[in-house]
Amino acid sequence: IGTVKKAKGIFLLVEAFESIRNSRKKIELTIIGDGPDRSKLQKQCRMKGLNNSITFTGSLGHRETLDRLAESDVLVLPSESEGVPRVVLEGQDVGTPVVATAVGGIPDVIDHEENGMLAEQTAESVAENVLRLVRDDELYRTVVQNGVESADERSWERVGEQLREGYERGM
Repeated sequence: IGTVKKAKGIFLLVEAFESIRNSRKKIELTIIGDGPDRSKLQKQCRMKGLNNSITFTGSLGHRETLDRLAESDVLVLPSESEGVPRVVLEGQDVGTPVVATAVGGIPDVIDHEENGMLAEQTAESVAENVLRLVRDDELYRTVVQNGVESADERSWERVGEQLREGYERGM
């Protein structure tokens, strides 16, 4: 979800997807967004024979993107660099487990195997983390539940409570 460009790890994602698909035949990848590398990525998918398993939606509105995210089994974000990506927070908010590379601010919001999965910047690591998550029902449930709880802790209501508690302690 987002800008379709190399820095977002989209080519690495396709490599990881190819590996995952070799071990789980019934799997689909949806890429939501548009960007400078979309046509190059689509060409790579055609060359690898992945056309029937990968859908490119182009840019969608925020509500439709969130609906698609909520319907997904896993959100994979293999970026080369990030701040704290909103899509990770939204994934947790809607109960979709996240597999993301441990770059930038991502490790500040994801604790590996607690409320998400952190991968190295390799197709092998991304694929391994996705497969661990989808093969282990207990891990999957834990990551989903803790991800939703993490999102609840970041809610504006909770932030307001924390501010109020801080002011009360300071008085």
